[in-house]
Amino acid sequence: MSVMSLPKLPIECFDNILSFLDNKSLYKCLFVNRYYCKVIIPIIWRNPFIKQFSFYISRSLIKTLLACLNEDEISLLIPCTIKFIIKPPLFEYEGFIKKLNHDCCVEHIEQFIKTLPELLSGNDYTNCREKLIYSIYNMIIQKSSFLEEFEINVAQKGYVDLPKSSIFTTYEPGFKNLSSLTIFNLDLISNDTKRKNTTKFLNMISTFCNGIVNMELWIKSLNGIYVKQYMDIIKFQPLKRIFMYIDNSEKIVFNLGLEFRSETLKELILDSVNFKYINLSFISKLKCLELLEFLYCKGLNHCEIQSESKLNLKEFKLWYCTSTEASMEEIISYLCNESLLKLAVSYITPKAAEIVKESCPNISSLCIQICSDSVIPFICELRSLKVLNIGSDYRIDEFIG
Repeated sequence: MSVMSLPKLPIECFDNILSFLDNKSLYKCLFVNRYYCKVIIPIIWRNPFIKQFSFYISRSLIKTLLACLNEDEISLLIPCTIKFIIKPPLFEYEGFIKKLNHDCCVEHIEQFIKTLPELLSGNDYTNCREKLIYSIYNMIIQKSSFLEEFEINVAQKGYVDLPKSSIFTTYEPGFKNLSSLTIFNLDLISNDTKRKNTTKFLNMISTFCNGIVNMELWIKSLNGIYVKQYMDIIKFQPLKRIFMYIDNSEKIVFNLGLEFRSETLKELILDSVNFKYINLSFISKLKCLELLEFLYCKGLNHCEIQSESKLNLKEFKLWYCTSTEASMEEIISYLCNESLLKLAVSYITPKAAEIVKESCPNISSLCIQICSDSVIPFICELRSLKVLNIGSDYRIDEFIG
């Protein structure tokens, strides 16, 4: 009986297998043979700007990227007193990059600068950092045809601005094929001149890109200077998944613009939202919505969702949201029906459990926390249930026994 060796597998299968390994294991596989090396290098370099910083890691990463620069790009860095590697790299590493985290990229560059033989400070340090950021961005955007994900933390202390916005539109495909955009903790209140390039980037991204399907926003307020840019991204991009963390403590005079995504949006996750200040009536218009999650939200009793027709959710999660029993039951009654397959609810009430039993006969996965043993009989009547995860602060041993 012959055994198929891994190198004879289709490269797509081999790639999928190796994707389950962490970077440490992948680096060890580089030394198996040439075939392994050829397949593994693109996997490692999909996301080179990891959140793991040290002089050694950063120096190795940035030096490898600098070795990929052409003569014109190198000439821009002459004032930085960087010693360049003349020997060409074994791979075109920059062409494999799929994910670019701006803040991690900057951090690695700053760590690298600290290893230079001539210690830089003041304007020399700032100029060198800006030139390195520009050169690395320019190279990646120019040569990578696979760039898919971009992350940025604009409110981070000591935030370093993006390079000039023209760099994002000069080469194609570059950022044009971006499919995922994540913005962490953006301070929407103050218009800081240190973020002028970031502002221009947000202005152009909604119309320049043509396929952003995933967006994550971790924001402090929706009553600030960048609201229009966010709404434009939602309006013009074919988003399928949206995650929003909104620390809103005041009334928002507009909806979230999600009605523009009625034909595309499949997953919506709202974290820490105060429903007292947001009108969620638009949810009934999201025809394609399959997954809906409310996480750590407040004011659920103010949540108004009204529609003549119900949604056809496959997954729903209501997790640690402050609400009255009546509001929880009303939300579940409206959102959950026979299409639901997965449900997660923290501290479900007996009445809510009864609604689930009557309205959701096809549930196959249930994750709940209970505070009353009277919930259990309703769970036992869910005939399609295959996966059950129960947490409790209440003793139910005697009932189960």
